[in-house]
Amino acid sequence: MKEGEILEIGGTEWKRILTEIGGFNFFQKEEWLNIVSKEFHLTNRYFRIKLKEGEAFICLQCNGKKAYSNFIGYGGPISNSNLDQFIIETFVNEIEAKFNIRIERIKLFPGKIISIKNTRWSTKTTSILEIRNDWESRISKNARNSVNNANKNLIYVRFITAAEFDQFYSLYEKTMERVKSSYKTSKPFFKKIFLLKNTYFIGAFKTKELIAVSVFLNNEKWSHYWWNASSQSGRKYNANYLIMFFAIKKLADNKFRFLDMASSNNNRILDFKRRWGAKDVEFSLFSNLRKD
Repeated sequence: MKEGEILEIGGTEWKRILTEIGGFNFFQKEEWLNIVSKEFHLTNRYFRIKLKEGEAFICLQCNGKKAYSNFIGYGGPISNSNLDQFIIETFVNEIEAKFNIRIERIKLFPGKIISIKNTRWSTKTTSILEIRNDWESRISKNARNSVNNANKNLIYVRFITAAEFDQFYSLYEKTMERVKSSYKTSKPFFKKIFLLKNTYFIGAFKTKELIAVSVFLNNEKWSHYWWNASSQSGRKYNANYLIMFFAIKKLADNKFRFLDMASSNNNRILDFKRRWGAKDVEFSLFSNLRKD
């Protein structure tokens, strides 16, 4: 295999790469890729490029000739050597030409910023909380008051059980209706996520009523705050604040270093994240703007 040459490899080798090389994120794990591909009728395809020193690898989730890295979550190349903008551009251009694939999107992990002067790359931001030993002292007064209000109203928080999964999904559906969401994650997809290792489905209860749930996806030192659902009671009693307090404490106890609270589409959501001490961190986004 010559330097710069790209070969398509199989899922077995991808699994070996994750084990031997490391440096991957939750959304590049085989289990996640498989449940996403089945849910959205995608094909997972894996590629390897020979570098001057070492190799680099990428997974593309394909719908016909359109490809995403990844369809949901962060993706991009992983490698046993340093990657620069030339390597990523080589991946994009050579794979598109050799395999007749159009790469629609690559969302690189936060902090892995590239500098390429073309219109297909941009930078976006996500809110990331560094979970230090003093995390509790950095919570804003507003967030602390909301946690206290939830406690005062006898809201309690714990991981939901399998027997409570249907209650969670019913709450999620009602939340999507309330916010007039154009997309709703399917129940089977959520159930597969619930059964994955290292996922937290944390619920808040008023007596025996489930009034809010948040979902966290975990890998190595990183946790990703990915979904939330809440009833009117949950909103009234600040249940989401108590869930977040419980989640950060659990992550800190388990030696996690970072909580990625995701991008925000309005200031109200952004304010919620900043009240916990989260900071804006850039990530690079490749978007294919060419027309078919």
